[in-house]
Amino acid sequence: ASSRPAWLDVAKIARGQRVFARHLPQASVTLFYFSLVGGFSAAVIAKVLLGTGYLAGSPRLVLRRLFDTGLFLFDVCLDGPASVLPGGRGFEACTRVRLLHASVR
Repeated sequence: ASSRPAWLDVAKIARGQRVFARHLPQASVTLFYFSLVGGFSAAVIAKVLLGTGYLAGSPRLVLRRLFDTGLFLFDVCLDGPASVLPGGRGFEACTRVRLLHASVR
């Protein structure tokens, strides 16, 4: 979609981005342990991760995936609210991830 939905609140996005930036170290550790590591214990998620080789491939590919995830977070959360609007880096990153997830399911 190229237009903003009526419910979109850019001020709330900016506030959320500021909170994430302020708590970046804690948020990163939490995301790593509860999302990434926790994903391996969920059969459906583990199947996708193993099938795509995202986190079960060579160490180089695993590091690339982790780097890509960090870059995604930067694009979405640390580059200001305009980043998640159409044409922004965060918007493009979300679109790529959404298409990637759709292709592996």
